[in-house]
Amino acid sequence: ADFHHKLALCAHRFATSLIAQQRYKEAEEQLTALLLIDPDLSVVEDDLRLIQQAQTGEVSQEAFQLYESAQPSGGLSLEQQIAVLSEALESSPRFVDAMLIRAVLRAEKGELEAAQDEISRALDLEKGSWRLRFHQAGLAFLLKDSSAACATWQACATSKKQPWSEFAASNLRAL
Repeated sequence: ADFHHKLALCAHRFATSLIAQQRYKEAEEQLTALLLIDPDLSVVEDDLRLIQQAQTGEVSQEAFQLYESAQPSGGLSLEQQIAVLSEALESSPRFVDAMLIRAVLRAEKGELEAAQDEISRALDLEKGSWRLRFHQAGLAFLLKDSSAACATWQACATSKKQPWSEFAASNLRAL
């Protein structure tokens, strides 16, 4: 799990760096090559989708910059991060990555129902997303719906899509 997590993190940082520089073609080529090496690395698929959204304007450059500034390393408070992501979503309402991060932050803040609604809206836009399903299971667990959490984590674990498969299997073992 650690290897896939580190690889996913490096790939995501690489992709977001190139998106910020509007070097979409280079990002797409490099991530496609990485996906050929490990076809089950679904995080790369998510980043390729983000590149396509940036290229088509579905995610504006302004929204992407706001999203990047709301990352934990940016030094903003939880409330500030949520506000910045909300601003990004006003500009680009179909920006699933911003929805996901805002949902996670809302869950951290204890706003579990709002987080769950956010994940549901994101899943409406990306129905087959394993990362969204993984986080949906986590929210179900926090909302004390262990059967829904376990069923969704089980589906993630058997998907073999990394890193979500390994994370879900780890959560199931811990229960």
